Amino acid sequence: MSNIRIQDFRKRKQEMCSVLSTISLTDESSVHKSTAGEEETLTSEKPRHHWGKQIEFLLSCVGYSVGLGNIWRFPYLCMQNGGGAFLVPYILYLIICGTALFFMETAIGQSTGLSTIRIFSMIPFFSGLGWCMVFASGILSIYYNIIVAYTIYYIGMSFTWVLPWSHCDNEWNTPQCFSFSGNETSNQSLIGLSTGVRRTAAEEFWRYNVLEISEDISVLNGIQWKLLLALIAAWILTFVCMCKGILSSGKVVYVTATAPYIFLTVILIRGCTLPGAWYGIKFYIVPDWSRLKSIDVWISAATQIFYSLGPAWGGLITFGSFNKYTHNVQRDAILIPIICGSTSIYGGFAIFSVIGHLMHATGTNDTEQFVQQGPGLAFIAYPQALTMLPGAAIWSVLFFLMLFTLGIDSQFSTLEAVTTGLNDRFPRIVGKHRMLLTLVVCFVEFLLGLILVTRAGFYYFELLDTYATAFSVVVIGFLESIVIGYLYEQIVGSNCSTRNQDFMFS
Repeated sequence: MSNIRIQDFRKRKQEMCSVLSTISLTDESSVHKSTAGEEETLTSEKPRHHWGKQIEFLLSCVGYSVGLGNIWRFPYLCMQNGGGAFLVPYILYLIICGTALFFMETAIGQSTGLSTIRIFSMIPFFSGLGWCMVFASGILSIYYNIIVAYTIYYIGMSFTWVLPWSHCDNEWNTPQCFSFSGNETSNQSLIGLSTGVRRTAAEEFWRYNVLEISEDISVLNGIQWKLLLALIAAWILTFVCMCKGILSSGKVVYVTATAPYIFLTVILIRGCTLPGAWYGIKFYIVPDWSRLKSIDVWISAATQIFYSLGPAWGGLITFGSFNKYTHNVQRDAILIPIICGSTSIYGGFAIFSVIGHLMHATGTNDTEQFVQQGPGLAFIAYPQALTMLPGAAIWSVLFFLMLFTLGIDSQFSTLEAVTTGLNDRFPRIVGKHRMLLTLVVCFVEFLLGLILVTRAGFYYFELLDTYATAFSVVVIGFLESIVIGYLYEQIVGSNCSTRNQDFMFS
């Protein structure tokens, strides 16, 4: 049966090659007529929507690729792996691997006009690969939206004259709490940090107010209603952004993909004017070339490319499938990875300038006391640093608005791969009810994410983030490269493949 399907696939592709070889490159109407006919044969569905403008595809890819990892993961990796020296393997991988993976996925989506499930079903032995991408994106969307919910809660709590994580006079604070902005001296603060006995006010707010974390993963201790409301708001916003597919999300990205750069620039300008900003920036950019001898540095750089650009999740293929057949995706494959990498570096300056001010104010040169990876940097270290600024509440609102726009943009872009994949796989069932499909997917994922708003929820968040997607997406990316780069050539033929590419980009 598999051989019959492969032969049938080869026959259809050979017919398409013969069509392409006789088409006039100047007759654009013939292009769309031929490709639309082929798409109808493969999917038996109505013609696919295209981006309203080319800039919508560009902004959608930027919003998908530039996410929370650029702000809370990249600066930490730089500090841990030799500062400016880390940029060498990072930029190298960005050029060699990032650009190639981005081009491969967007080009295959654009050339076929299909989502991940339909593309890999053309090669029966690897038909499950498309489903794996959809499942991985679905799992990611479940716990990624809880981060968006955290930012919504922090934004709400920032609308006060005195930030609740700036002092130790709250009902949730313990006797071990201390505050940099309180009456205690810097030496007392440093003793608290170095011994590990005491906790900052920002850490206690995160642990005992936001998370209300239980002592063990098995102790759920009920749902936190404040986080539940924030999660509901996050999923409603996600649905609104993508209820009409790219017809709605393509317009939303004009705001969500550009607003983070405005917030980031404002924070950077303020950070660089603070006393001691250079202390933090120095730890960020001064290179330690000896670290390049460590294999861990190179692994971290390669992993960051996967986290930031987002290949193997299905999102890039999905976005590419909405391009017109002759869209210049080569240009975007160069431009978008550059934007993504530059944003990571740019965001590091904004983060470390404020951290440097905190180091200066407390009289310590140990950045590891303040800079943590992941949520620790976004919800403990940086909010703690903001409490030492004049008008701290304003800067807190700006910072968490930036995190919110970064998070919601990546969230609905990732979920687009799920809904589009299901829509393409079951066109007769979904039909014209695309909005209903989106609503059902959002509601199901909301229900699956309820465990994350329990008092043991953060344990499950770390479990999913560490084991559910990190390793699986690397395996998916490896198999995807083999299937698209090798088996496609074997089944279709190198002449036809080259002709398809020449025709698309001429």
